[in-house]
Amino acid sequence: MAEKDAAEKILESYNDVFADIVNALIFNGDDVVSEDELSDAQTFSAYKFENSLKSQERDVAKYWKKKHICISCFGLENQSVVDYNMPIRVMGYDLTEYQKQLETARAFYPVITLVLHFGVKRKWSNKKSLCDMFSSDIDKRLLPFINDYKINVFDVAWLSDEEIARFKSDFRLVAEYLRSERLGKAETYGRKTIKHIHEMLSLLSAISHNRDIMNMEDFVVQMQKRQGGFEVSELFQRYYDEGMTLGRSEGIALERDNMMRVMSQMFAEGRVSDIQKAMSDKKYLESLFDEYLK
Repeated sequence: MAEKDAAEKILESYNDVFADIVNALIFNGDDVVSEDELSDAQTFSAYKFENSLKSQERDVAKYWKKKHICISCFGLENQSVVDYNMPIRVMGYDLTEYQKQLETARAFYPVITLVLHFGVKRKWSNKKSLCDMFSSDIDKRLLPFINDYKINVFDVAWLSDEEIARFKSDFRLVAEYLRSERLGKAETYGRKTIKHIHEMLSLLSAISHNRDIMNMEDFVVQMQKRQGGFEVSELFQRYYDEGMTLGRSEGIALERDNMMRVMSQMFAEGRVSDIQKAMSDKKYLESLFDEYLK
């Protein structure tokens, strides 16, 4: 799990990619934020709850500064699956940054979090604001007095051709890949020179649950040398030529096989209660994968 999280973050941590994502999704592709205006923000924070210390960590966060004046703080959160608690999670991340400003800032600046949803089966459904999380039988007379908190979700696999074209960094190939996978066919978008090849492939491998993608690095390097660039359809074609697939069916089958291996071993060890917990707690299940499949 830790390896997957790191793979999802590392490409976006490059200033050129981070600035490109912000410009494409917030500023319609205009070059408003430049990479040399970005600096890393602390992603880890802690808060007190019922006399114990709890931790929380953003995926990637950066300050946007001009002439040492902070314009805003941007945060990116990567989600392969829908998290219905996301409004409260984002609210906690943003609140922590605003609390820092109370102690250190002479002038306040906005904190903006973008949720990048990498799912290809369905779009992010409801739960895009704090009010969405409330019970449907809430007394409607309360609504005018509730301060809502919305999240900015981008379904990357559903971006249009025009929206994908706004990306200028390596992240464009990530968007092209996800859209092609959703459509079930290799779309042709044109060649692009990839700057961070290893990191781009690591991200694709993480979000598709397919480790074989990492074996494509030499192929991408050679194609760039010969063709002057690379396009995502060549990934699909290479796998087709080898009788393989870049789709998620292999990843799902692998996850299912891993689950059976872990559960069988735990049952043999008498960890029945832990098996029951894993059935309803995805994070705990993933921790078991790390424990048994290393």
